[in-house]
Amino acid sequence: MVDDTDMVVEGRRRLLREWINSRYAGVQAAFIQETGINQGELSGLLKTKSFGERRARKLEEQAGMPRFYLDRARDDATTPDTEVGALQRQIESLTVVLASLVAITAKHRPLEAEEIARLIRENQSLDLAHHDLAADILDLIGPAKAGSAKPAVRARKRSAS
Repeated sequence: MVDDTDMVVEGRRRLLREWINSRYAGVQAAFIQETGINQGELSGLLKTKSFGERRARKLEEQAGMPRFYLDRARDDATTPDTEVGALQRQIESLTVVLASLVAITAKHRPLEAEEIARLIRENQSLDLAHHDLAADILDLIGPAKAGSAKPAVRARKRSAS
């Protein structure tokens, strides 16, 4: 006979699997790296290990889950706030990657970086120029220069000096 405790624990296991699948593309190693728990413990929690209230709260904290996330009913687990938060974290991650790529490009290929920076500044739908990290990188590349020489002309001038 299945009692309420078994149902709660199975719900926690299911929600933990869903969290790993949705936020880490099902890659347990990424979840482990972020939370600091070990593979054996995670495997146990997903299969047979005791998964009580204290462990659930600690894991929620380690993983950045909303409090009591692992005890929510299935329909409540993906609230709009939770989904918005997940999307915001993904946007932050992608912005960091983009900013890093632009910074690397600026270091090694300054003319192309200026063009990328111009395109980012002009693209209102992306709105990346208003993100702090992206704005900092764009500022490092330099402000948009009105009426500056074409890149090919500037490249010739630089190579001549």
